[in-house]
Amino acid sequence: MIQSNNQMQQISPKAFFLPLIVGIVVVLLNAQWLNLYQLMNAPQADSLVYLTEAYNDYWSIRNWEWGHLFNKYVVAGNQQTSPLLWGIAAIFFLLFGLEPSVAYWVIAFAYLVWVCGVVYLAWNVYEDIQYAIACGLLAALLPSVVSYGLRHFMLDFVAAAPFIWATAFLIKSDLMHRRRDALLYAVMVGVTILFRSTAVVYFLSHIGIIVFQAILRKRHPHYGNIALAALVTTITCGWFIIPNVGRILSYYGYWAAQAKLANPVTSFSDNLLFYFGGVKSFHMLDRGFAVYASLSLVPILILFGMFIFQKEKRVEIYKMLERITIVLILVGVPTICLSLYSSRAPSVDYLFIAGYLLVPFLLWRTIFPKSRLFLIPALMLLFALGGTQLKVLISSEPVNDYRERDVINMILADAETRGLHSINLGSTPIHQHNCLSYQYWTLANYFPRWTNRVNLVPIGRTSSAEELAKMNKSADYVITLENYHADWHPNNVVAPEANKILQESYGMRPLSGRFDLPDGTTVKILARQLYVTFPPAAADGWHENRVPLNIRNPDKMPVSIRVTGELINPTASGKKAVIFLSSKVDSAKSLSFETEASHLDHVFNIPANFFEDNGVAEFELNSSWAGSPSGISASKDTRNLAFRYLAITEFLP
Repeated sequence: MIQSNNQMQQISPKAFFLPLIVGIVVVLLNAQWLNLYQLMNAPQADSLVYLTEAYNDYWSIRNWEWGHLFNKYVVAGNQQTSPLLWGIAAIFFLLFGLEPSVAYWVIAFAYLVWVCGVVYLAWNVYEDIQYAIACGLLAALLPSVVSYGLRHFMLDFVAAAPFIWATAFLIKSDLMHRRRDALLYAVMVGVTILFRSTAVVYFLSHIGIIVFQAILRKRHPHYGNIALAALVTTITCGWFIIPNVGRILSYYGYWAAQAKLANPVTSFSDNLLFYFGGVKSFHMLDRGFAVYASLSLVPILILFGMFIFQKEKRVEIYKMLERITIVLILVGVPTICLSLYSSRAPSVDYLFIAGYLLVPFLLWRTIFPKSRLFLIPALMLLFALGGTQLKVLISSEPVNDYRERDVINMILADAETRGLHSINLGSTPIHQHNCLSYQYWTLANYFPRWTNRVNLVPIGRTSSAEELAKMNKSADYVITLENYHADWHPNNVVAPEANKILQESYGMRPLSGRFDLPDGTTVKILARQLYVTFPPAAADGWHENRVPLNIRNPDKMPVSIRVTGELINPTASGKKAVIFLSSKVDSAKSLSFETEASHLDHVFNIPANFFEDNGVAEFELNSSWAGSPSGISASKDTRNLAFRYLAITEFLP
């Protein structure tokens, strides 16, 4: 029977030293790979979304917008992903600068914590320092760590670190009788859920471990400490999960349904084989798995023979079976749960892949409990996986530069010549390097004058070219692709027709620059020709009276502009406010309207003859309600204020 945890020895800090050193070397080598082959482009898929959130939160923190963050993640209740990962990245940006590589140091730190967690878990499964060190080294040398984990800003990889520590504290807690370890377990559970809300399903394996240990030891868990641990877990992650639980359930429910639609004939056994196959092809990259499988199968055969023919070994083999059952529960329960639905992703195995790493060395240590012969198969496996990992680390790859910084630089240069103070960016194709990729570089402060001034128009999923064009009609610049035939997304099918509609119906024109991408496509930027420029408001949101407006309309078509905001009423005399839109060139070209309300919302319809031959019209926006705060109060503000929160939207009638 497994020894009671009350009698467990403390692990020596020396056990963490060698795995940490190897892990640090891996991190440094991978950092060089990132600089050579990855950081010239924005990250892709979810990594891009999470890193963009990290930059947005960085700027919120930098600007002391704590209320905005509290509303975003707690009050609004529409977040499906906890901000813990990118919140840590935002803090790293504050400390070390806005270089994109800084975010990957967060991932590297989580990896090192995970390696140490594997060492600590191995020690709690089997109190042997050589076994614990070997398992830690195997974790540090896992090939998928560098082929995927350290090269993506993803949730599953970082969530693996607190999960494995939680598992170690669970085993060490002696059925939750050790309160200190039970509380540490609870905190790690909460942190894991904050990193990855769907990790809740993986903790079913912990319930299985507790039930198995309780049956084995013929004693009950400490229910009081379990209740206390549940409370601590709720406090740790409940501040985010509780207000956002509706959004979390609807979001993952939607994608589970989509996965079922995409794979309607996929069975439980198919999913099961997929996740087991992921250990082979994703985590150990085939070659390493062959050695892993061999060095796991051979000791099983040896132990079976020892159990049959060596009666004195049966007690030790029985203890090994107890330990390995705990590890198999850690691996098996999450794998079964994941196989119940068809949202396949091998990276989710990071939370319990450590269970696989504990098995072969546990088998060999049972055969050689006190002998250094244990080191022979251990070194064989370490060299096999380490060699596979090293090949990934030092292998050179063709540099595919998608020219994102060139594209956004061209857009911003054109925007500056037009006098725009901020821009809206759209995109007709769904491509791995799209408008979010280009916004990424402005958030990363590569273009300081445009930081936080490049916004994205909302793009949804549609099979209608007209609808896709409407989604982009408010964009100042729309990214399009020629020779792109990715028909897996409906937007891509209708994008060419949507591009025509944007030019024919919404007056957009292509910029002169074009960029050929490595995948054979060509980036072409459509620029909205109709737009209004006016000076930005003061810090308090106010504009003084006589606001200059420049309207650019190259095709000299009739246009409409919608003016919204608030009006100042310094007299409160009951008279109506008169709002004028007056031409600076010709006083006869003037429009006006009257209002009694302080809220401004009006559409000016501007005829084609208001525009000069060059398609430009210069106006002033005036209000009869205007005045200085110093004239109506004790304020020392002498500005002649008229409009607050002024916004102007231009469109074709």
